[in-house]
Amino acid sequence: MIRKSRAGLYVSFPPTPESGVSQQDMIEGRFVATIHRLEPEQVINWRTTTVGARTKLSLVVIRETKEKTDRYAVDTYETIRELYIDEQGFYAERFWSNENGAWQVLSTTEPTDAEGNRWSEIPFIFVGAENNDTSVDRPVMLPIVEVNIGHYRNSADWEDSVWYSGQPQPYMIGMTQDHVEMMQELGMYVGSRNILGVPEGGSFGFATPPPNPIVREAMSDKVEMMLALGARLLQPGSTAKTATEVAGIREAQHSVLSLIAANASEAYTQALQWAARYMGVAPGPEMEDIAYAINQDYNVADASPQELQAMMAGFVQGSIPISDYVRYMKRVGHFDNERSEEDYGDLLDSGQMALAFDDGQGEA
Repeated sequence: MIRKSRAGLYVSFPPTPESGVSQQDMIEGRFVATIHRLEPEQVINWRTTTVGARTKLSLVVIRETKEKTDRYAVDTYETIRELYIDEQGFYAERFWSNENGAWQVLSTTEPTDAEGNRWSEIPFIFVGAENNDTSVDRPVMLPIVEVNIGHYRNSADWEDSVWYSGQPQPYMIGMTQDHVEMMQELGMYVGSRNILGVPEGGSFGFATPPPNPIVREAMSDKVEMMLALGARLLQPGSTAKTATEVAGIREAQHSVLSLIAANASEAYTQALQWAARYMGVAPGPEMEDIAYAINQDYNVADASPQELQAMMAGFVQGSIPISDYVRYMKRVGHFDNERSEEDYGDLLDSGQMALAFDDGQGEA
Protein backbone atom coordinates (compact mmCIF):
# COMPACT_ATOMS: atom_id res chain seq x y z
CA MET A 1 0.00 0.00 0.00
CA ILE A 2 2.70 2.50 0.91
CA ARG A 3 4.75 1.75 -2.21
CA LYS A 4 1.91 2.11 -4.74
CA SER A 5 -0.72 3.88 -2.58
CA ARG A 6 -3.47 1.75 -4.08
CA ALA A 7 -4.79 -1.80 -3.93
CA GLY A 8 -8.00 -3.74 -4.28
CA LEU A 9 -9.81 -6.31 -2.13
CA TYR A 10 -12.12 -8.84 -3.75
CA VAL A 11 -14.11 -11.49 -1.86
CA SER A 12 -15.05 -14.78 -3.50
CA PHE A 13 -16.59 -18.12 -2.59
CA PRO A 14 -15.89 -21.37 -4.45
CA PRO A 15 -18.60 -22.96 -6.61
CA THR A 16 -20.87 -25.07 -4.43
CA PRO A 17 -22.47 -28.43 -5.25
CA GLU A 18 -26.21 -28.72 -5.78
CA SER A 19 -26.52 -30.44 -2.42
CA GLY A 20 -25.26 -27.28 -0.75
CA VAL A 21 -22.53 -26.62 1.78
CA SER A 22 -22.80 -27.69 5.39
CA GLN A 23 -21.41 -25.89 8.39
CA GLN A 24 -19.00 -28.78 8.86
CA ASP A 25 -17.66 -28.19 5.33
CA MET A 26 -16.87 -24.62 6.32
CA ILE A 27 -15.34 -25.59 9.65
CA GLU A 28 -13.05 -28.10 7.97
CA GLY A 29 -12.07 -25.55 5.31
CA ARG A 30 -13.47 -27.31 2.26
CA PHE A 31 -15.63 -24.31 1.37
CA VAL A 32 -14.58 -20.92 2.73
CA ALA A 33 -14.74 -17.32 1.57
CA THR A 34 -11.44 -15.88 0.36
CA ILE A 35 -10.23 -12.27 0.44
CA HIS A 36 -7.97 -11.56 -2.54
CA ARG A 37 -5.56 -8.62 -2.38
CA LEU A 38 -5.00 -7.21 -5.87
CA GLU A 39 -2.20 -4.99 -7.10
CA PRO A 40 -3.43 -1.77 -8.76
CA GLU A 41 -2.20 -2.81 -12.20
CA GLN A 42 -4.37 -5.94 -12.04
CA VAL A 43 -7.57 -3.87 -12.00
CA ILE A 44 -7.63 -2.68 -15.60
CA ASN A 45 -11.15 -1.21 -15.79
CA TRP A 46 -14.04 -0.18 -13.56
CA ARG A 47 -17.34 1.67 -13.75
CA THR A 48 -19.69 3.16 -11.18
CA THR A 49 -23.40 3.83 -11.03
CA THR A 50 -25.46 6.06 -8.74
CA VAL A 51 -28.36 4.52 -6.84
CA GLY A 52 -30.17 7.20 -4.87
CA ALA A 53 -27.51 9.10 -2.97
CA ARG A 54 -25.01 6.27 -3.11
CA THR A 55 -22.37 5.62 -5.75
CA LYS A 56 -21.37 1.98 -6.11
CA LEU A 57 -19.33 -0.14 -8.48
CA SER A 58 -21.14 -1.58 -11.47
CA LEU A 59 -18.12 -3.12 -13.20
CA VAL A 60 -14.66 -4.30 -12.18
CA VAL A 61 -12.31 -5.99 -14.66
CA ILE A 62 -9.39 -7.92 -13.20
CA ARG A 63 -6.43 -9.22 -15.21
CA GLU A 64 -5.07 -12.59 -14.12
CA THR A 65 -2.69 -15.20 -15.50
CA LYS A 66 -2.97 -18.96 -15.57
CA GLU A 67 -0.34 -21.61 -16.12
CA LYS A 68 -0.37 -24.30 -18.80
CA THR A 69 2.14 -27.11 -18.38
CA ASP A 70 3.40 -30.10 -20.28
CA ARG A 71 6.18 -32.51 -19.41
CA TYR A 72 9.01 -30.07 -20.09
CA ALA A 73 7.74 -26.48 -20.01
CA VAL A 74 5.41 -24.10 -18.22
CA ASP A 75 3.58 -21.46 -20.25
CA THR A 76 1.30 -18.71 -19.00
CA TYR A 77 -1.69 -17.15 -20.66
CA GLU A 78 -3.86 -14.19 -19.78
CA THR A 79 -7.34 -14.40 -18.27
CA ILE A 80 -9.91 -11.79 -17.36
CA ARG A 81 -12.30 -11.88 -14.43
CA GLU A 82 -15.25 -9.57 -15.06
CA LEU A 83 -17.33 -8.59 -12.03
CA TYR A 84 -20.48 -6.71 -13.03
CA ILE A 85 -24.04 -5.79 -12.10
CA ASP A 86 -26.43 -7.42 -14.56
CA GLU A 87 -29.66 -6.04 -16.02
CA GLN A 88 -31.65 -7.23 -13.00
CA GLY A 89 -29.39 -5.26 -10.69
CA PHE A 90 -27.55 -8.26 -9.22
CA TYR A 91 -23.89 -9.18 -9.04
CA ALA A 92 -22.58 -11.66 -11.61
CA GLU A 93 -19.15 -12.86 -12.65
CA ARG A 94 -17.83 -13.70 -16.10
CA PHE A 95 -14.53 -15.48 -16.71
CA TRP A 96 -12.63 -14.87 -19.97
CA SER A 97 -9.65 -16.82 -21.32
CA ASN A 98 -7.05 -16.14 -23.99
CA GLU A 99 -5.46 -19.59 -23.88
CA ASN A 100 -5.81 -20.23 -27.63
CA GLY A 101 -5.00 -16.68 -28.76
CA ALA A 102 -8.61 -15.47 -28.94
CA TRP A 103 -10.77 -14.21 -26.09
CA GLN A 104 -13.71 -16.41 -25.18
CA VAL A 105 -16.06 -16.71 -22.22
CA LEU A 106 -15.38 -19.87 -20.23
CA SER A 107 -17.99 -19.46 -17.52
CA THR A 108 -20.61 -17.13 -16.08
CA THR A 109 -21.73 -17.39 -12.46
CA GLU A 110 -24.28 -15.63 -10.27
CA PRO A 111 -22.85 -15.75 -6.73
CA THR A 112 -25.19 -15.93 -3.75
CA ASP A 113 -24.70 -15.61 -0.01
CA ALA A 114 -25.13 -18.44 2.47
CA GLU A 115 -28.93 -17.95 2.43
CA GLY A 116 -29.08 -18.28 -1.35
CA ASN A 117 -29.73 -14.57 -1.93
CA ARG A 118 -28.01 -12.83 -4.82
CA TRP A 119 -25.77 -9.86 -4.15
CA SER A 120 -26.93 -6.35 -4.99
CA GLU A 121 -23.34 -5.07 -4.90
CA ILE A 122 -19.94 -6.23 -6.11
CA PRO A 123 -17.87 -7.52 -3.16
CA PHE A 124 -14.88 -5.45 -4.20
CA ILE A 125 -13.38 -2.34 -2.62
CA PHE A 126 -10.47 -0.10 -3.55
CA VAL A 127 -7.91 0.86 -0.90
CA GLY A 128 -6.27 4.25 -1.39
CA ALA A 129 -3.80 6.58 0.28
CA GLU A 130 -6.40 9.31 0.81
CA ASN A 131 -9.72 7.47 0.62
CA ASN A 132 -11.23 4.26 -0.67
CA ASP A 133 -13.14 5.59 -3.67
CA THR A 134 -12.45 4.76 -7.32
CA SER A 135 -10.20 7.77 -7.97
CA VAL A 136 -6.45 7.14 -8.20
CA ASP A 137 -4.58 8.86 -5.37
CA ARG A 138 -1.14 10.37 -5.78
CA PRO A 139 1.52 7.85 -4.61
CA VAL A 140 2.82 8.95 -1.22
CA MET A 141 6.33 7.68 -2.02
CA LEU A 142 6.60 9.66 -5.26
CA PRO A 143 8.43 12.70 -3.75
CA ILE A 144 10.99 10.40 -2.12
CA VAL A 145 11.40 8.46 -5.36
CA GLU A 146 11.97 11.65 -7.34
CA VAL A 147 14.63 12.84 -4.89
CA ASN A 148 16.20 9.39 -4.90
CA ILE A 149 16.54 9.51 -8.70
CA GLY A 150 18.41 12.80 -8.33
CA HIS A 151 20.59 11.21 -5.65
CA TYR A 152 21.35 8.34 -8.03
CA ARG A 153 22.50 10.80 -10.70
CA ASN A 154 24.69 12.64 -8.19
CA SER A 155 26.09 9.33 -7.03
CA ALA A 156 26.99 8.40 -10.61
CA ASP A 157 28.71 11.77 -11.06
CA TRP A 158 30.52 11.30 -7.74
CA GLU A 159 31.73 7.81 -8.66
CA ASP A 160 32.98 9.13 -12.01
CA SER A 161 34.75 11.96 -10.20
CA VAL A 162 36.31 9.51 -7.71
CA TRP A 163 37.54 7.29 -10.53
CA TYR A 164 38.91 10.24 -12.48
CA SER A 165 40.53 11.85 -9.44
CA GLY A 166 41.80 8.54 -8.13
CA GLN A 167 43.94 7.78 -11.20
CA PRO A 168 47.27 9.58 -10.61
CA GLN A 169 49.11 10.78 -13.68
CA PRO A 170 52.92 10.33 -13.38
CA TYR A 171 55.08 13.00 -14.97
CA MET A 172 58.77 13.91 -15.29
CA ILE A 173 60.41 17.26 -15.70
CA GLY A 174 63.84 17.75 -17.33
CA MET A 175 63.78 14.59 -19.47
CA THR A 176 66.10 14.27 -22.44
CA GLN A 177 65.72 12.07 -25.50
CA ASP A 178 68.66 9.94 -24.38
CA HIS A 179 67.01 9.29 -21.01
CA VAL A 180 63.70 8.36 -22.65
CA GLU A 181 65.50 5.86 -24.93
CA MET A 182 67.35 4.40 -21.94
CA MET A 183 64.09 3.90 -20.04
CA GLN A 184 62.55 2.14 -23.00
CA GLU A 185 65.63 -0.07 -23.46
CA LEU A 186 65.75 -1.12 -19.79
CA GLY A 187 61.97 -1.50 -19.50
CA MET A 188 61.72 0.90 -16.59
CA TYR A 189 58.20 1.59 -15.40
CA VAL A 190 56.26 3.11 -12.50
CA GLY A 191 55.01 0.90 -9.71
CA SER A 192 55.83 -2.41 -8.03
CA ARG A 193 58.62 -0.74 -5.97
CA ASN A 194 60.93 -0.39 -8.98
CA ILE A 195 63.29 2.57 -8.86
CA LEU A 196 62.88 5.03 -11.65
CA GLY A 197 65.83 7.27 -12.18
CA VAL A 198 65.69 10.76 -13.62
CA PRO A 199 68.51 12.86 -15.11
CA GLU A 200 70.38 15.43 -13.07
CA GLY A 201 68.25 18.48 -12.41
CA GLY A 202 65.02 16.63 -13.27
CA SER A 203 62.13 15.73 -11.02
CA PHE A 204 59.48 13.04 -10.80
CA GLY A 205 56.00 13.31 -9.32
CA PHE A 206 52.28 12.44 -9.53
CA ALA A 207 49.58 14.85 -10.60
CA THR A 208 46.16 14.18 -9.04
CA PRO A 209 43.10 16.36 -9.74
CA PRO A 210 41.08 17.55 -6.71
CA PRO A 211 37.80 15.73 -5.90
CA ASN A 212 34.44 17.25 -6.79
CA PRO A 213 32.94 18.60 -3.53
CA ILE A 214 29.88 20.07 -5.28
CA VAL A 215 28.56 16.65 -6.28
CA ARG A 216 29.24 15.28 -2.79
CA GLU A 217 27.36 18.19 -1.25
CA ALA A 218 24.41 17.62 -3.59
CA MET A 219 24.29 13.96 -2.52
CA SER A 220 24.28 14.92 1.18
CA ASP A 221 21.53 17.49 0.60
CA LYS A 222 19.33 14.89 -1.07
CA VAL A 223 19.84 12.45 1.78
CA GLU A 224 18.61 15.13 4.17
CA MET A 225 15.65 15.81 1.88
CA MET A 226 14.71 12.12 1.81
CA LEU A 227 14.92 11.90 5.59
CA ALA A 228 12.66 14.95 5.89
CA LEU A 229 10.18 13.53 3.38
CA GLY A 230 10.15 10.22 5.24
CA ALA A 231 9.52 11.96 8.54
CA ARG A 232 6.67 13.87 6.93
CA LEU A 233 4.82 10.57 6.44
CA LEU A 234 4.48 10.38 10.23
CA GLN A 235 3.44 13.98 10.85
CA PRO A 236 -0.24 14.98 10.90
CA GLY A 237 -1.20 16.58 7.60
CA SER A 238 -4.11 18.49 6.18
CA THR A 239 -6.22 15.44 5.31
CA ALA A 240 -8.98 14.57 7.76
CA LYS A 241 -11.08 11.43 7.97
CA THR A 242 -14.59 12.22 9.21
CA ALA A 243 -17.31 10.22 10.92
CA THR A 244 -19.22 10.05 7.63
CA GLU A 245 -16.37 8.01 6.15
CA VAL A 246 -15.88 5.61 9.03
CA ALA A 247 -18.65 5.19 11.58
CA GLY A 248 -17.56 5.96 15.13
CA ILE A 249 -14.39 7.87 14.20
CA ARG A 250 -14.51 11.57 14.98
CA GLU A 251 -12.97 14.07 12.61
CA ALA A 252 -9.22 14.19 13.20
CA GLN A 253 -6.05 15.16 11.46
CA HIS A 254 -4.15 12.16 10.11
CA SER A 255 -0.57 11.62 9.14
CA VAL A 256 -0.01 9.98 5.77
CA LEU A 257 0.75 6.59 7.32
CA SER A 258 -2.10 6.70 9.81
CA LEU A 259 -4.54 7.64 7.04
CA ILE A 260 -3.36 4.69 4.94
CA ALA A 261 -3.78 2.44 7.98
CA ALA A 262 -7.29 3.81 8.56
CA ASN A 263 -8.24 3.24 4.91
CA ALA A 264 -6.82 -0.31 4.96
CA SER A 265 -8.67 -1.05 8.22
CA GLU A 266 -11.91 0.22 6.72
CA ALA A 267 -11.44 -1.86 3.56
CA TYR A 268 -10.55 -5.08 5.37
CA THR A 269 -13.48 -4.60 7.75
CA GLN A 270 -15.81 -4.40 4.75
CA ALA A 271 -14.14 -7.41 3.11
CA LEU A 272 -14.43 -9.47 6.31
CA GLN A 273 -18.12 -8.61 6.57
CA TRP A 274 -18.65 -9.73 2.96
CA ALA A 275 -16.78 -12.94 3.73
CA ALA A 276 -18.93 -13.44 6.82
CA ARG A 277 -22.06 -13.07 4.70
CA TYR A 278 -20.77 -15.80 2.41
CA MET A 279 -20.17 -17.94 5.51
CA GLY A 280 -23.67 -17.50 6.91
CA VAL A 281 -23.53 -14.46 9.20
CA ALA A 282 -26.73 -12.44 8.80
CA PRO A 283 -26.73 -8.62 8.77
CA GLY A 284 -27.17 -7.25 12.26
CA PRO A 285 -25.22 -6.77 15.51
CA GLU A 286 -23.14 -9.91 14.93
CA MET A 287 -22.05 -8.59 11.53
CA GLU A 288 -21.27 -5.15 12.94
CA ASP A 289 -18.96 -6.70 15.52
CA ILE A 290 -16.70 -7.98 12.73
CA ALA A 291 -13.92 -5.41 12.36
CA TYR A 292 -10.24 -5.11 11.58
CA ALA A 293 -7.99 -2.31 12.79
CA ILE A 294 -4.34 -1.47 12.15
CA ASN A 295 -2.39 0.50 14.72
CA GLN A 296 -2.45 4.17 13.71
CA ASP A 297 -0.30 5.55 16.51
CA TYR A 298 3.01 6.65 14.99
CA ASN A 299 4.31 8.94 17.69
CA VAL A 300 7.87 10.13 17.28
CA ALA A 301 9.92 10.38 20.46
CA ASP A 302 10.99 14.00 20.20
CA ALA A 303 11.33 14.98 23.86
CA SER A 304 14.70 16.26 25.01
CA PRO A 305 16.33 14.91 28.21
CA GLN A 306 15.62 18.25 29.90
CA GLU A 307 11.91 18.03 29.05
CA LEU A 308 11.73 14.48 30.37
CA GLN A 309 13.45 15.48 33.62
CA ALA A 310 11.08 18.44 34.05
CA MET A 311 8.04 16.23 33.49
CA MET A 312 9.28 13.63 35.98
CA ALA A 313 10.13 16.30 38.55
CA GLY A 314 6.63 17.75 38.26
CA PHE A 315 5.10 14.31 38.69
CA VAL A 316 7.24 13.48 41.76
CA GLN A 317 6.42 16.84 43.35
CA GLY A 318 2.71 16.27 42.78
CA SER A 319 2.09 19.19 40.43
CA ILE A 320 1.47 16.88 37.44
CA PRO A 321 -1.29 14.23 37.75
CA ILE A 322 -0.40 10.64 36.93
CA SER A 323 -2.85 10.66 34.00
CA ASP A 324 -1.03 13.57 32.35
CA TYR A 325 2.36 12.01 33.13
CA VAL A 326 1.46 8.63 31.63
CA ARG A 327 -0.16 10.24 28.59
CA TYR A 328 2.94 12.37 27.96
CA MET A 329 5.33 9.43 28.34
CA LYS A 330 3.24 7.40 25.91
CA ARG A 331 3.22 10.23 23.43
CA VAL A 332 7.02 10.56 23.40
CA GLY A 333 7.44 6.80 23.09
CA HIS A 334 8.78 5.91 26.56
CA PHE A 335 5.66 4.09 27.81
CA ASP A 336 3.87 1.18 26.18
CA ASN A 337 0.62 2.34 24.56
CA GLU A 338 -0.97 -1.05 25.23
CA ARG A 339 -0.76 -0.55 29.00
CA SER A 340 -3.40 1.45 30.83
CA GLU A 341 -2.94 4.31 33.25
CA GLU A 342 -3.95 1.97 36.11
CA ASP A 343 -1.22 -0.52 35.16
CA TYR A 344 1.46 2.15 35.34
CA GLY A 345 -0.03 3.49 38.57
CA ASP A 346 0.28 0.06 40.17
CA LEU A 347 3.88 -0.30 38.95
CA LEU A 348 4.83 3.10 40.33
CA ASP A 349 3.15 2.47 43.68
CA SER A 350 4.81 -0.93 44.06
CA GLY A 351 8.26 0.48 43.32
CA GLN A 352 8.80 -1.89 40.40
CA MET A 353 9.39 0.99 38.03
CA ALA A 354 12.13 3.61 38.33
CA LEU A 355 11.21 7.23 37.73
CA ALA A 356 14.71 8.44 37.01
CA PHE A 357 16.44 8.25 33.66
CA ASP A 358 20.09 7.37 33.40
CA ASP A 359 21.62 10.63 32.22
CA GLY A 360 18.14 11.66 31.12
CA GLN A 361 18.10 9.15 28.25
CA GLY A 362 17.13 5.75 29.70
CA GLU A 363 13.66 4.26 29.56
CA ALA A 364 11.35 4.62 32.53
